[in-house]
Amino acid sequence: DGAVLELVDGGVVAGRLVAAAGPDLHLEAAGTGVLAVDTRLLVGWRLVGAEAGSGVSVPVRALAGGDGEGAQDGLF
Repeated sequence: DGAVLELVDGGVVAGRLVAAAGPDLHLEAAGTGVLAVDTRLLVGWRLVGAEAGSGVSVPVRALAGGDGEGAQDGLF
């Protein structure tokens, strides 16, 4: 549904891990849907635990097709 653009001081990215692909973590975040988080953004940031329902308070870019339009029917 979206992708985290950047991390910010005091920002929160919390959710339930639903998938991992390469450097990306896919989190089901409360009120936001599934977000892709590029783990390369985490370099230099201190990580602390948060409850999964804490939500997201960092810049997020909505991804097209979240309504199912253009969804892939199969692998090929």
